Formats: sequence, structure tokens, C-alpha cells
Amino acid sequence: MALRKRSTVRRKKVSRASKKPRTTVRASIPQPSQKESVAARTRAPRSPTYARVTLHARVTAGRSNKRPTLGFFDPAKAIHAGNTAHFDVSYLSRLGRKGADLAQAILQTCERDYAALQAIFGGLTPGRLPFVVQITSDNSGASHSSCLRTDVMIGGNSGTSVDFIRSLLVAEVDELFMANFRFGWDCGANPCEGLSRVLANDL
Repeated sequence: MALRKRSTVRRKKVSRASKKPRTTVRASIPQPSQKESVAARTRAPRSPTYARVTLHARVTAGRSNKRPTLGFFDPAKAIHAGNTAHFDVSYLSRLGRKGADLAQAILQTCERDYAALQAIFGGLTPGRLPFVVQITSDNSGASHSSCLRTDVMIGGNSGTSVDFIRSLLVAEVDELFMANFRFGWDCGANPCEGLSRVLANDL
């Protein structure tokens, strides 16, 4: 029996060099220089910037006038009513007799209220004393220029009761005690406003 010769078909190897090269397009990204890289690593992260309003106006009565409540009136238009150890009180001349009566009522009770607040806050003595109080002809409650400032404006027409006008001063004074107490109270925030009204009503 004759043996068949196995036919072998050799496949022609195609060299990789003969293949058509693929074209690859890569975006050219500029690399930072060594100095820029070091500066980027050592640069401190930027902290967020917040706008903080330090002007504070506490209003406890309805405001119907367009006059701003902050900023004292010209002293020439005010009458000095008197002073105590911690308070200096004046009123606008246009208030007439009513201004004089309110000022005297405040002068009679302000030191008693101050002593009561001082006892509540552990004997603390606020800075920037005395309190400079001006009774105006407004009906806008009471205000002071910032949490640590002792300039207080009281709207003499904010209520018909002398005790209510006195309580407006107490509310502003106790906010200054809070600010000096360093417990994190913000005189314009709700917790501080709430506590100031509670103390004003309690005294």
C-alpha cells in the first residue's frame, strides 16, 4: 500500500512591520512646571468668606415711620435728663414733658435693673460703660448699634406704659451682658433675642 505524502501548506507569516501603522491622535496637555507644582502643593486651602452684619436693631414694637432707628440724633436737639453710676440719659426736646417723665422713670429704676442683671450673669461687669441712652420720638422699640456697644436708643412712643418703655432698655442692656459673657450668644440671633425678652418681662 502506497503511503500518501502529507501535503503541508505553509502559511506565509506576515511581519508586523508590514502592517499599516494606526494613527493615534492625543490631545496635548501642558504639564505644570516644577515651581508651579510645588506652589500648588504648598498653597493653603482658601477658607470661605462670610459677610457678617454687625449692625443690630432690636425692635419690640411695630415700625410705622421711615426714619432709621440707629444713630443718635444731634445732641443739640436732646435734653440731658441726668446720669447714674452706669447710665447717662437724655431725650429729644420734641417729646416735651413726656420725654422728661420717661427719662426720670428710667433713671429711678436703671441701677436696680442693672444690679439684677449683673447678679443673673454671675457678677459680670460689661465693658464700655456707661450706657448712653437717648429717648427719641419714634415708635420703633429699642436698638443699639452692635452687640458690644453701650449706645441705646429707645422710641418714646413705642408704648403707652412707662414700664414697657423701661423694659425696652432692660432688653438692650441684658443683650450687652450676654455679649460680654462670652458664651457664644449673638444679640441678633433668635436665642439671644428670646432670652432678652424673657429677662425684660421678668424684671
